[in-house]
Amino acid sequence: MFRSLLPGIVCLLLPMLSGCSVGLALLQRNPTPSPLAARKLVQVAEFHEVRGNYEAAAVAYQRALEMDPESEEIEERLGEVAQMQRVERRRQAVEEVPEESWSVASAARDRKVDELIYTPDNAQYYAAYGAVVYGLADASPEQPDLAKYKGLAGLREYITHGRSAHLAGSAGQPLVR
Repeated sequence: MFRSLLPGIVCLLLPMLSGCSVGLALLQRNPTPSPLAARKLVQVAEFHEVRGNYEAAAVAYQRALEMDPESEEIEERLGEVAQMQRVERRRQAVEEVPEESWSVASAARDRKVDELIYTPDNAQYYAAYGAVVYGLADASPEQPDLAKYKGLAGLREYITHGRSAHLAGSAGQPLVR
């Protein structure tokens, strides 16, 4: 138990041991801002950062930044600690994934693609129905015959001549002749 309390005790005593008046000022609720006090708080933050206690390090860097708002170094260190907090949270989230999740994923990897993809019977009709609905949506009162079926002759004409004429207008020169 004493071992778990040791970092907290050292954190409280470190500022006082390195400069008594500054250390006591840091323990106050609203200490007097000064660059020296900010440096002591940076030392406390570094102490926590080295031990992986990024939350306490962020608090100490934030207080140091309040005391020395012009310090780009403290601001940069605070950003780095925030990044480390995010990395640590992601790492913990991955560790919390149950083992059965990984076993299901590996079981799916060992199966054939045909077993994993379900295609309903008559799936081609879903696409045809979608095309009809889409065509009906394009019909307007000004052009009532736009979405009407005009027979197979127009479709055959488009397949044999219309596609190549349409592509010839938009395509460039061939790469090889």
